[in-house]
Order: sequence, then C-alpha cells, then structure tokens
Amino acid sequence: EQLLQRADTSALDRANALFATKKFAQAEAAALEAKDKALAAAGKPVRDAIQALRLAGNAALEQIDYPRALDHFRAAASLTNPGGDVMVWLDIQNDITYLYYLQGRCPEGLAQARSVWQSAQQAGHNDAPSVLKAHMRYASALDDNGQADAAEETLKFRPIKRAP
Repeated sequence: EQLLQRADTSALDRANALFATKKFAQAEAAALEAKDKALAAAGKPVRDAIQALRLAGNAALEQIDYPRALDHFRAAASLTNPGGDVMVWLDIQNDITYLYYLQGRCPEGLAQARSVWQSAQQAGHNDAPSVLKAHMRYASALDDNGQADAAEETLKFRPIKRAP
C-alpha cells in the first residue's frame, strides 16, 4: 500500500504492488504500462518488459481470463529466445505450459511441455528451479494425456550435474 502512495514508485513496482494487494485488473493494466515504458527506455528495457508481461499474464490468470493471459505470456516469449538467457525463456515457456494445463488443452500442453523439457535438458543447470519445473510439467502432461507409465519413467530421470 505504501508503494502505491509514493510518487517515486517505478511503474513495474506499482504493478507488483497492485498484484500483491489482489487488485488484478489494475495490476494487469499497470504491468502493460510498465512494459511500454520499459521498451521505450534505454538501459535494460527488455528484461523489465518481460517481467511486466509475465506479471500481466499472471494478473489475467488470476482473473480466469486464459486467452488474455496466453497473449501476455506469448508477448513475453517473443522478447526471449532459448539461445539468450535460457532461464528466462524457460520460465515463460513453463508459464505457457501451465496455462495449457489449466485450459485442459492436453495434446497442446504435452507438445509444449516436451519441447520445453528437451530445451531444459540441453541447457544443463539441472538443479535450477526452471529446469525442475519443466521436468515436472512434462511428467504431468504425459500423465494428463493417459501416459502414466511414461510419466513415471520420466520422473525416474536423474540428471547428471555438469561442471559450471
């Protein structure tokens, strides 16, 4: 609430504060405004724009507006690539996978989860939260698609830690 009252609060912090106070519609609008400001600014605009779009997606998700959430997550994904900051890319792809799950779009969710898990394995960082989330989402997607044996086999996977 204090952040919302301060004049020097950044657009992204204001959007986060609105989300934290469960004002999801306002948070979504503020996050999109923060994204626009980030893309127009110099410095580190893309990272801030990605954070703002993910926040807008989560705010739309809280409002049970899955198509709008997917639009925001896809817009964030368009600002990333697996060859760049792979963990940021994985986080957004995991968001999209989860959204397919919520919508009951099992075949699409499985295809998305498989692709994300394959990219996560190639990226290494096997104990990173984004990689572990991709692993679990893939196993869950297999199970959701009636492939319980494959899901169980996937969960038996023990990645070999690579040297940094």
